[in-house]
Formats: sequence, C-alpha cells, structure tokens
Amino acid sequence: MKAFVTILLLLLHLRATAQIVIPKVSNETITIDGFFQEAVWSSAFKINLADSATLYLAQTKEDLLIGVHHRAGFTSYTDVFIKTNQLLNLHASMQLGERILPNDNSWNDEYPKWTWGNNHLWAANTVKLKKDAIESLPFEKQIETYQGQEFKISKAKLSHGIYLLVLVRSFTNDKTKFTCPAKANLKSYRSWLKISL
Repeated sequence: MKAFVTILLLLLHLRATAQIVIPKVSNETITIDGFFQEAVWSSAFKINLADSATLYLAQTKEDLLIGVHHRAGFTSYTDVFIKTNQLLNLHASMQLGERILPNDNSWNDEYPKWTWGNNHLWAANTVKLKKDAIESLPFEKQIETYQGQEFKISKAKLSHGIYLLVLVRSFTNDKTKFTCPAKANLKSYRSWLKISL
C-alpha cells in the first residue's frame, strides 16, 4: 500500500510540474485581427476548449502568440493571466487593458483598477461596433464579425517558464464560457498551464 501511495504522489507531482513546450513558428508578419488567417496557427499547440472553440499557443523568436478561435461565431472577450516575475492580467474586449495583480489574492474583477489603453509590449484585436449599429438590436448584431481573439506578447515581458490561464467570458452577461485549463483555480497559478518558452 505504501508503494502505491508513493507512486501515486510521484505521478501527481510529475503531472503538476509538466511543462508544455510551445512550438516555434516562423517570424512572418502576423495580423492581429481575430481571423486566424496566418499559417502559424496551423503549427501551434492546440487545446480544445469546446466543440467549436480552440486555444492556440505558438512562439516566434520575439513573441508568445495566443489565439482563442471560435468557429461558430464569437461574441466574447478574453482575459489572459500570466504568472512570470509578476502576476499580469491582459484584457481584450472593445478596448485593451492591463493590470499587475497583487500576490496576496486580494484581487478581483474590479481591484486593482485597470489601466485602459495600456498594452505595452503586447497587442490583441479589439471588438468593434458596426458603423451603422442599431442600439435596439441584440449586442451580437451590433458588432463586426470576428472569429476570436489573437494576442501577441513580447518575450521581453515574460520569463522562460511561465504559468498561463485564459478566461473567455460572454459580452452579454459576463458569464464564463471557457477557462483553460478547464478546472484551474483562478487564484492559484500552480493549477494553470505551465509553459516553457
């Protein structure tokens, strides 16, 4: 029995410390527009979030690339949480924002406050209203079509080994649609994806 418990603990440790090695792709120009046209995404590490949604992870020499692709149409926004030497929260919706979270887990959706328009050393596509949007229509009818969100984050902002969590929420009710990893604890970065750059 003792040997079984020892083996089980070893397997759990290996699972907890396993790193995803992100594929390196060419340094071709990537248009961050939410349409996933570039060939780099076909070479990326893929994680299925649902039947119609996929998370893509890739890297170039200079950048970490993250894509959340929703093949059935997308009316959501994305938060990327990264544990490096700091705890970062990068946000892409109708605007971009960034904040550094305290390590004591006192943070929530409102605290600390966002610095909107701050996307130093990273880029992502934003959701845009149609020029002729009619406010009385449902929100998904007011926005321009997009297939998801693409992030390009400079490695100058990261360390070689990081923890990553991606959270996708609905614009209409702020409810979580997808979290990757699916059963991760938002406040415990050791339950997030551990990736190597």
